This record gives sequence, C-alpha cells and structure tokens, in this order.
Amino acid sequence: MYGKNLLLTHHLTKLIKYASIVYTLARALILQNKGMIDKAIENCNKILKFEPDNSVAYYNRSCFNCSKGETKQALSDLAKAIELNPECRSWAKTEKDFDKIRNNPRFKELITEK
Repeated sequence: MYGKNLLLTHHLTKLIKYASIVYTLARALILQNKGMIDKAIENCNKILKFEPDNSVAYYNRSCFNCSKGETKQALSDLAKAIELNPECRSWAKTEKDFDKIRNNPRFKELITEK
C-alpha cells in the first residue's frame, strides 16, 4: 500500500508542476495581449527558473523581446528554443511577432532548415 501511495504522490506532484507551467504560459500570453510585455517576460523567466529546458518559454520570451525591440535577446532566445525543440523553427517562419526582424540575417539563418 505504501508503494502505491508514493507512486500516486509522485504523479500528482508532476501533474501539479505541469499545470502550473501551462497556467504561467497562458498568463504570459494574456499579459502580452494587454501590452504588459515586461510582466509577460517575468512569467517566462519564472518557468525557466524551474524548467530551464522549456522551449515554449524561450520561444514566447523571444516573441516578447522582439516586440520590445530587444532584437539581440529575441534572437538568443529563439536560438535556444530551436535548439531544444526544432519545431520552433517552423513556428517562427509565420510568427507575426517576428515581422520586425524577418530580414535580419541571424533570424533568416535560424529559420532555415539545416
């Protein structure tokens, strides 16, 4: 019985962590839509503090930084997102948040299939 309870506790802990991450990502997008970009970035930072390999948090933070005109940070985060999840490359190709940097040589390099 003890082993089953331990296993259940483990799974519930993982589920709560996942739900918290999804909630924080959703909150970041809501903040972006309200024009609260710095707060949206803070939410991504919270996720990355506890899950440093979260490609979606890097991708979203890249979008948010791009909308602030922080091109260097946006490109750095996009590169990390693609490194962690190559599917981010295809997302970036049509992401309107990247319209400002679409002609940037580094951006073009990042979205080019390898």
